[in-house]
Formats: sequence, C-alpha cells, structure tokens
Amino acid sequence: VGQHNILQTGVIIEHSANVGDFVNIGAGAVIGANADIDNDVFIGAGAVLVAGVKIGKGASIGAGSVVVENVAKNARVFGNPAQKM
Repeated sequence: VGQHNILQTGVIIEHSANVGDFVNIGAGAVIGANADIDNDVFIGAGAVLVAGVKIGKGASIGAGSVVVENVAKNARVFGNPAQKM
C-alpha cells in the first residue's frame, strides 16, 4: 500500500495486491489477490475488484461495481460487471 491513501472502514485488501499512491478506497470495498492499482485512483464504497485486475492511473470505479477486467488509465467504470461510461 502506497502513500497518502484513504482507506475507509471495512476495506479488505487480499494478499499480494498492489495499491499505488493517492488512492481513495470507499467503505466495504474488496480488492482481490494480485490486483494492481495505479496512482490517483478512486474506488467507490462496496466495489469489488476480482483477483488479478489492473486499474490504470486516474481511473474511477463506481460504488458497488464489480470489476472483472482491467480498467484503462483515466477510465470511469460502474455496474456489475463494471463497464466504461
């Protein structure tokens, strides 16, 4: 886990996950094993990132979203499964 991050209550980060700097993770979010989160990312409350996904710099994940594939730099995704806005 990097520097200057905000992890709200109930966040779960599984083994070997990488979290960059200036990342905001909402309450109850789950970050799967081996996930790779770049810098300046926002992850909404209750979002789930499955194991091994990569989240690009500056991306935003909507609350309650389920991310099952990689998210590009500066992309905005939401839903189940998460899709680009």
